[in-house]
Amino acid sequence: MKAICTSPQAHEDKEKRYTAAIWCGIFYAVAGIFGATLAGLFSAFPKELMLSIAALALLGSITNGLTVAMAEPRQREPA
Repeated sequence: MKAICTSPQAHEDKEKRYTAAIWCGIFYAVAGIFGATLAGLFSAFPKELMLSIAALALLGSITNGLTVAMAEPRQREPA
């Protein structure tokens, strides 16, 4: 994440890149402090609910992979 925030693609002005890197560090610190709380919260949910949420989160990746794989008819392999 640091490389993304401090690269020229983030902003042309180096001062703005520095600010983005500082905010990234603050975000990581807050996530680290509350990480155990979030893990405890997620472990309180039923296993089936967490599996359903994970499946919904991966649905976009699966759809994109299948779309790219089937987009070009000449590159498809017969079953």
